[in-house]
Formats: sequence, structure tokens, C-alpha cells
Amino acid sequence: MPTRCRSLDGLIGCGRLDTLLVSGYSALEDLSALAQLPVTDLRLLGRPYAGGPVAKLATFDGAWVRRLAIKHRDLRTGLYTVPDSLPLTELVVDSPARSRSLLGVRRFPTLEAVSVLGPLSAAEVGELAELPKLRRLVLDLTGVEGADLSPLDALTAVEIQLCGVHSSDHETVRAVLPTDMRVEFAG
Repeated sequence: MPTRCRSLDGLIGCGRLDTLLVSGYSALEDLSALAQLPVTDLRLLGRPYAGGPVAKLATFDGAWVRRLAIKHRDLRTGLYTVPDSLPLTELVVDSPARSRSLLGVRRFPTLEAVSVLGPLSAAEVGELAELPKLRRLVLDLTGVEGADLSPLDALTAVEIQLCGVHSSDHETVRAVLPTDMRVEFAG
């Protein structure tokens, strides 16, 4: 029977490991070794919809992670289980809107860029507006019809990139947003 890796302890001492990808098929549960590794880019693509082991987010408290790409079932209720000790400058939430909440994002005042799938609620935008260093927000609206973008009004100092908006809808979407808001359409 194959041995399942449940921690990153075997990587301690790897002085040149700056990026780590943990796939959705991992049995990894304990991320505490990240506090002893030079990893600054963590891609944690857990099993948000299937049974089996899932990485316990609280275990990577004290890590040096600056860029976090995450798909995790704990995000359904917000970012509260992600340790606020992380010096995050970029957050990519790869869980669909129905399976994630950005509530709790205000706990990461060093964030400069946030990317998410789907539209945001007014409460999520309210927390993003509290981030003093936030300069860029990427919303992937692929497959989303009639998204309410009016909550984005609170982010006039932030550059907004909207992905997956059909070119025939650009003018309509732009009309909903403040005229001084920097908006870019992509893909």
C-alpha cells in the first residue's frame, strides 16, 4: 500500500523552494512546516467538494507566503481559517462564488491584488475597500449572466479587471460602474 504524505516535514531544509503546488488529490493535512520553508508562492488546490483528507488551513500560521492561490472547502464561510499572520500581497480564490466567501479578507492589510471567480457581495466589497494597499481586483465572470456589479462602486481607487464578459456586453457593464473607475476587460 502506498505511503500518503500528510505533512511537509520532509521538505524542511530545502532552502530554494519558493513555490509549492499542493494538488487536489493530496492527502496533505498539516502545513506547519511552511513556517520553516522559504515558500512565498503557495497554490493550495484542495478537495473542496469531495470527501477525504483536506489541508487544515490554521496549520500554516507563521509561513512566509506572499501569494496564495486557494481552492478549499473552508472558504464557504469566509477567509477566517486562513492565518492572518501571512504577509499576503496577492490572493487568488479559485473556488466558485457559490462555494466561497471573501469575508475576513480585511485581516490581510498587505494585500495588493485579489482575484476571484464570480461576482462579489456588497459585504465582500466592503471588506476589500478597507484594504489600504489594494490596487487590483480581478473578477472572472465567465458563464455569469446579469451579475450585479453595483457593489464595486466602493472600490474607485482600485483597478478592476473583468474576465469572461462578452464584448457585446462591455458598454452595458461599463455604464453600471462609476465613470472614474479604471476598468479593463479581458478574455
